[in-house]
Amino acid sequence: MKKRYTILLFLFSVLGTLDAQQVVLDFESAASSRNFQYFGSSLEPKTTRVLPNPKKAGINTSANAMEFIKTADAQTWAGAFSTPDLATPIDLTKAGAQLCIKVLSRHVGNIALKLEAPSTGGANWIQTVKVEKANEWVEVCLDPSLPSLEDPKKPGTGFSYGRLVIFMDFGVNGPSVADTTFLDDVIVKAGAAPTTVPVRFAVNMSKYTEPFSKVYVSGTFNNWSGDANPLSDPDGDKIWTAELPLATGSIEYKFQVDGWKAQESFLGTEVCTKTTGGFTNRFLVIPSAGISRPDTVCWNSCYACGQGVRITVQLGAQQIAVAGSGIFIAGGGNFGNPGDFQLKDEDKDGIYTITFERPKGFTSFYTFTNGNCPDYSCKENIAGQSCANPDNYNDRKMGPFNQDTTIRTCFGQCTTTAQCGTIAKRKVTLNVDMAGYSKPFVNLYVSGTFNNWSANANKLSDDDGDNKYQAVLELADGTYEFKYQIDGWSAQEEFKGGESCTKTTGAFTNRVFEVKKDTVLPVVCFNACTSCKPTSVADLEEADLFRAYPNPVDQLAFIEIRDFSADPMQWVLTDASGRQYRPALSEAASGSFTLATAALPNGVYWLRLIQGKRYALKKIVVLH
Repeated sequence: MKKRYTILLFLFSVLGTLDAQQVVLDFESAASSRNFQYFGSSLEPKTTRVLPNPKKAGINTSANAMEFIKTADAQTWAGAFSTPDLATPIDLTKAGAQLCIKVLSRHVGNIALKLEAPSTGGANWIQTVKVEKANEWVEVCLDPSLPSLEDPKKPGTGFSYGRLVIFMDFGVNGPSVADTTFLDDVIVKAGAAPTTVPVRFAVNMSKYTEPFSKVYVSGTFNNWSGDANPLSDPDGDKIWTAELPLATGSIEYKFQVDGWKAQESFLGTEVCTKTTGGFTNRFLVIPSAGISRPDTVCWNSCYACGQGVRITVQLGAQQIAVAGSGIFIAGGGNFGNPGDFQLKDEDKDGIYTITFERPKGFTSFYTFTNGNCPDYSCKENIAGQSCANPDNYNDRKMGPFNQDTTIRTCFGQCTTTAQCGTIAKRKVTLNVDMAGYSKPFVNLYVSGTFNNWSANANKLSDDDGDNKYQAVLELADGTYEFKYQIDGWSAQEEFKGGESCTKTTGAFTNRVFEVKKDTVLPVVCFNACTSCKPTSVADLEEADLFRAYPNPVDQLAFIEIRDFSADPMQWVLTDASGRQYRPALSEAASGSFTLATAALPNGVYWLRLIQGKRYALKKIVVLH
C-alpha cells in the first residue's frame, strides 16, 4: 500500500508540473511550430528553419529545434518574428508567470524576447537575459513583471501576446562570420500560489460635481460588491483612499459612489483600462511587493487631476472603400496593432472618430489602416507627402499636447480637414537596363516608399527582349525612395551612399525622385545612376552579326559569325519571361560557335550579341 501511495504522489506531482506550464512552441509538429521571418540583415525576408536537434543531450533530447542565424551584416537590432502569429498565445495573466526558452549557442551572450500583439490594454514588452553557457542546451527564463526596455516601459504581466520576436546578442553588431544558434521549447511557467499583499487605492473626487456620500472600490476581487470596500477622506481634501489585502496577479476594478448610484465610465482606449465582455474597467497588475504608494488618480481618468488630455481623431474616408473589418489607428508604440483601436462612424457621414486619454505632453507616431491586417499590408500610403516621416515607416506624428485636442485629416492624405476628396495622381514611367547584370533571374520589381517596400507589388516588364525593363506607376505629388530588386528581394541594388540619384535614410541608401508632373525617368543601369556603358542598346548600332541554325533547335544550335571583328563579344540569352541564362557556348572554329540547348526548357529565347558599338538579336525556338 505504501508503494502504491508513493507512486500516486509521484503521478500527481508530474501532472501538477505539466498543468503548471503552457507549451507555446516545441517545433515537434506543424501545429506546435512557427516560421520566424528575419529582419535587419541580408537574410530578410527569408524565414528560419526547423532542423533535427544537433545535440540531443542534457535538458533537451527532443527530435527537432529551430535554427537561428545572425549574419555578419546584421544590425544590432536584427532578429526574427513569428509569422503567422502564434497559434497558442503567450499567456502571462497568471501570478508569477515566467517566459522560458531553451538555447544552444556557440558562445556566451544574450537573447532578447519581444512580445507583440498584446491583449487589449497591454503594450509591447521586451527584455533580455544572459546565455551563460556555450555548446550545451540551457534554459533561460524572463520575468514579465519587469518593465519593458522600450516605451512605454510597462511590465508584460497580466496580458497575453500573439507574436514573438527573437533577437540573439541583442544590441551587438553581427559577428565576423555568420553565427548559428538553435532554439527550442518556448514555455510559460506558472509561479507560486497567489499571496496576499497590501494594495492602496487613491482617487481624487475634486472634478466630480454631483452630490454623493461615499466612494467605493469594486472589482473582480470582491465580486463587484457595491459596499464591501469603502474609501475614506478623513482630512476632507477630496482624496479618498483605502488599503486592501489582495492576492498578487491582475484585477479589474472601478470607483463608484453610493452603492453604484454612479460609476466611472471609460472609453476603452485608456492605458489603464481593459475591456472584458463589453465592460471597460480599470486594470491593475499587483506585484509581490504590493502597492503602498500608488499615483492618486482623478475620477474617470488614468492620471492625476489636470494631468491628462483627451485626443480626438476625426478621419475622413469618403474617398475610399472602407474594409468590412473597419478602419484602425495603429503603430508608434502607443496605438497597438491594426485591429486594436477601431474608429467608428456612428452617423454614417464618412468621418470615423476615436478619442484617447493620454498624459500632458504626449507625442507619438501613428498611422491608419483600412482593415485589420497584422502585417500592416492595408496601411495607408502617404510616402512623399508633407506629414510622412521617412525615418519612421512614413508614419504620421502627433503632439506634443498640453490640452484637449482634435486631429482632423483624411485617410492617405496629409490634410487638416476630414472632408476628403481624391488625390491627383501623376503617371511616372521607370526604366532600368539589365544588360550589365549577369546572373539569371525571373522577375524584376521596383520597391519603395510608394508601395511600403513590397516584394512583388510593382513588376517591370521587357516586352521586346532588349533587356530594358519598364513600369508605369500612378503617384501623388511628393518625394519617394525606391530600389530595383530581383525575385522578391532575392537580390537588390546596393549603393554606398553619396551617389547623385540616392538618398541615405538611417542605415539605408536608396534611389530618390520627386513627382511634380507626369514623368518618364531616364533609362539607368541596374545599380547605377547612369545608363549602361557601353552596352546600352540605345547607344549601339544594330547589325547582322551572326546567324543561328537549326531553328527550332533540339540539343545543339550552331552560331556562325557573319561580320567578324576583333572586339570582345558579350552574349546574353533571355527567355520570353525575361529570365536570363548564361549561354552554354563553345568555340567550334574561328568565327563559329555551338550553343548547347539540351538543358533549356521548351520555349522561345532571345540570343543577343554585343560587340564594340554594334549588336544583334536573334530569336531561337527550343523544341525537344
